[in-house]
Amino acid sequence: MKSIISMLAVTGILLSYCSCKESDNATIKESHEIPEPIIADTLSAGWSKVRLPEISLFDIYFANDTIGYVSGSRSIYKSTNGGITWKSLYEGGYNSDIGMTNNLSAFFVGDNDMVKITNHETSHVITLPFLPKDLIFVNDTTGFIIGPHGFYSSKDTGNTWIEVHTKGLIYGMYYSTLFAINENAVWVCNDRGIYKTNGSIVNWQKAIIDNSDGNEEFLAIFAPSVNIVYAMAKNKVFKSINGGDNFFLLKTFDEKFFYGDVHFINDLTGYICSGPYIYKTIDGGATWTKVVTVGNGGITEIHFTDANHGWACTDRGAVLILSNKL
Repeated sequence: MKSIISMLAVTGILLSYCSCKESDNATIKESHEIPEPIIADTLSAGWSKVRLPEISLFDIYFANDTIGYVSGSRSIYKSTNGGITWKSLYEGGYNSDIGMTNNLSAFFVGDNDMVKITNHETSHVITLPFLPKDLIFVNDTTGFIIGPHGFYSSKDTGNTWIEVHTKGLIYGMYYSTLFAINENAVWVCNDRGIYKTNGSIVNWQKAIIDNSDGNEEFLAIFAPSVNIVYAMAKNKVFKSINGGDNFFLLKTFDEKFFYGDVHFINDLTGYICSGPYIYKTIDGGATWTKVVTVGNGGITEIHFTDANHGWACTDRGAVLILSNKL
């Protein structure tokens, strides 16, 4: 799913001062900020862009082609028209990761408070006894959270969370993310490696990663089926064809960015984001085509519901929309 570490240069500040002695009081001219030059985006056919009043957007998730959420540094927003317009539903907290159930309840974590918003837009806060890193729901009631020191599950739509005493799962020091198809097919990746369930969420095994120097910091993982799994490191994409037992290197990109994400429509067609770019493959990762370049900032998360509908959010408060007419 995601890594929320900005890697782009901070806007330069020019301060000019003029000290004037007048009745023993110093007068200082106000500072002047040099605006960042606006660089044009490059968007392939079907992609468009909207802006939100946010400093940074961290995660984006759509349950279907129309209803979705985006979380930011100050607010949680909801769209009911595919991302064209957004309504602020909740303000406050640090809400970096989103999970949704099939009945359209949405969950947001980023600190020890989880925000739960129902489809009827009522919200309440659930205090967690641990620091969450990422979450996912596999049905209306069952969800999982990975933290820096534990793996947790819920059976009551996120109201209570119980730590699972796992065997073989090593927790990441800096970041961890997860993906699940069902209750027994779950994958976790972090700076320690990639792990998969071995029969249940209690037992785990570490994947063997070919063409790896052992220093990859994995940022995202996605499984379009139980056998095909893709994982994203800072500038590399890996693939497994045996459910996550082994991974091999698909692509190394020229530049190493501090965040990236991966999402596949099926075993062959999918997308990754790396820094300011979104790439697409239609042959299982053998070749990649750059379909989006944002001129300012970087892309933090991507999400797709099918081949014709997709979304991305950026660290400069923008949402990118893919909407191909059928």
